[in-house]
Formats: sequence, C-alpha cells, structure tokens
Amino acid sequence: MAVQRSWVPLEAVVGVWEISPFCSGKALLELVWKCRSAADVVCIVFKNRYCASVSIEQFVNGWTQVMKPVPLMEDSHCELDAQRWHCLCSSEWRLTHFRAGEDVKIRLVLCQSSGLWDDFSVQRVSLYRLEGSDRDQFQKQSEAIGLFRRCKEAAAKHAQAGSSPAASVIAAVELLQ
Repeated sequence: MAVQRSWVPLEAVVGVWEISPFCSGKALLELVWKCRSAADVVCIVFKNRYCASVSIEQFVNGWTQVMKPVPLMEDSHCELDAQRWHCLCSSEWRLTHFRAGEDVKIRLVLCQSSGLWDDFSVQRVSLYRLEGSDRDQFQKQSEAIGLFRRCKEAAAKHAQAGSSPAASVIAAVELLQ
C-alpha cells in the first residue's frame, strides 16, 4: 500500500523584516499562523540571501530560543551557497505552550558575521503542514536529518581544530549514542 502524503500551504502572516537594534549582522522576521494540532508537522521553506545562519525563537510571555543556530552557508565569506533554498521542519525545533486554534508566533533570527555582504535576508518564505497517513514516518526521517546535520557540524569543528579525520568521525559518532 502506498503511503499518502501531501503538503498543504499554511496561511501565515509574515511580519516586517527588521534589523536587530542590539547587534549588527543580525535580522529578525516574525511568522504567525493558526495551530490546528500540537502534532502538526510544519515546515518553513525559504530562499536564502547571504544569511550565514538561522535560529528560531517562539513568543510565549517573551522570546525563547527553540532551535539553536543552523548554518545556511558553508562559509559566510563565500558566495557559493549563499542563495540556496532551505527547509526547516518542526522536528528540528521544539515549540511549547500552544493549543489547537491558537496562534503560534515565532521569529527567524538571521545572522551574517561577514562584512562582505551589505545586506542579507530570506525570500519567498512559505509555511506548509504535512497531512496524510505518514506524519510519524516523516517525523522520524526529519529527526534523522537533524542528527546528520549535527554530526556533520561536529566533524567539521574537529577538522578545523586540526584533529585527525578519525577523531572527527569519532566525535560525530558520539552524537549518535
């Protein structure tokens, strides 16, 4: 039997793009949508425009980080992957304190540490909800992708520190345990 799945666009309010007054090289973009269920698998899809990394914060009586910074560019000083499409799935971030029928309010915190780019942003931001019989399977696959990303980052940090390739792989494998 074939697994049925479909991505349904969510009606969301994409806020005004604002540069953070607290830190140069940092910008904020708010997103608000109506929660249907706490089990919803939601993905944010966007085209990067020179952002080095993104994290996500949720508003519940103040802003709280729910996803640690994820790199969007391999090297913030290099243009090779500066305009790639990205997808952040809800399995990578942990929203709290929301119920069906309530608004969910998050913001993307975008950072660019390189002085090479005069401006940076994300474009064509869309939100999608997964509907169908394989939500649980997708959640597991998405969590595996997140784990792979963390392993890759750990290996890269060890390689930059001058560790041997074997030590880099061991550091990545330790994340799996």
